[in-house]
Amino acid sequence: MSTTETNPSEAVASGRRQRVFLEPKWLISKPVDLLFLFGGVFVSLAMFAAWRLGWLAADVIVLVWIFGFHGPHFWGQISRTYLDKSELAKRGPELWRSLLLFVVGPVFVVVGLGLESLTGRQDFWQLFFFLASIWAYHHVIKQHFGFMALYRAKHREFDRAELMLHRRYLILSLWAPIVILYLTTALPWMPFAYWVSDYTGVKGILTFSSWVARLGPWIFAALQVFYLMHLVRRVAAGRGINLPETMIIAASVSLHWVIVYHFVSRPGEHFIEGAGVLTALLTTYHNLQYHALLWFYNRSKYRVDGARERYGLAAAANQNMFVYFALGLAYTVVTIGFQYYDISLLKPQNTASFVARAFGLGLAAALWGWSFLHYWVDAKIWHVREDEELRKVLGFPDPPAPKLEP
Repeated sequence: MSTTETNPSEAVASGRRQRVFLEPKWLISKPVDLLFLFGGVFVSLAMFAAWRLGWLAADVIVLVWIFGFHGPHFWGQISRTYLDKSELAKRGPELWRSLLLFVVGPVFVVVGLGLESLTGRQDFWQLFFFLASIWAYHHVIKQHFGFMALYRAKHREFDRAELMLHRRYLILSLWAPIVILYLTTALPWMPFAYWVSDYTGVKGILTFSSWVARLGPWIFAALQVFYLMHLVRRVAAGRGINLPETMIIAASVSLHWVIVYHFVSRPGEHFIEGAGVLTALLTTYHNLQYHALLWFYNRSKYRVDGARERYGLAAAANQNMFVYFALGLAYTVVTIGFQYYDISLLKPQNTASFVARAFGLGLAAALWGWSFLHYWVDAKIWHVREDEELRKVLGFPDPPAPKLEP
């Protein structure tokens, strides 16, 4: 989800009483926004606490996340695009081309296994799964930025320079902890790490990781001080702080730091073994945000007279919340949930057969296609500035007309 801001917002008129906060404008409603768009972060934190206290096993948390939150939110996007006649008419060729993303993973695996047979190294096909995880993490970051940008548009804040400043701050703040994690605990195991090791030696890697561990938190803290100073300058200039935007930032940044840095501070609990629960804890908050916005979209678009004739199967699938989640669960069972079944072919590391191993790796890579499809399509369908119909469905004001050059 994103929006593009172009025109600078007007400062408060001279002599007007200084405001600390702008009057909040909610995306859905105050109760729903507070409960899901912001309060969803406490669900992730509660799951984290339950895991650390031993009340819930990591495997249980991952399964609840996949089948209860994550897979159904994938379905929500599918239902409002591929099942919606109006969306297919508007962007059909782009949606169908997106299905080529399912081929990317298997191609990586085929090439990687060929290189492995020649060199004995598994780095190339491992690189695919590493890059897939990077895209998954960045997608969550983009979604947090999307909500931030939506709140700016809702408050008619169209200063593009400030939007870019907030965007860079948020992306750097959310990437900082995961970069620290990778460079302090996972560098020796990353694909093609032997190239670095051959050049620096093991001692060099350990020294670099040590410096990252020392300086990383200070860099992160400096980013937070910078943003706080920026907010103070807004108040001093009489503009006031966009409270919902700031709450989105505070919730997402604090969640990522608390969860990810837990793994950094406990190197004995290597994050590769905990990658599933780490992903579940970080993504649950995003899933709840997405479900809330998507259900508001569904209710606004599909609960109108003649919706089934105008929108097709999307209207039937999205008018009732029970049907929406039941279909989401069914979708998960036959798509991304497949990787969690106790099927030997999905565990290629447990077999010495090259054919079985190749099939298992290829299937695991192909399953990432469902995630890639979601990431790619999602980046196209939530542009409130360019999409007049979307603005009407979500209740957004029209953006200002661009200024004409003299």
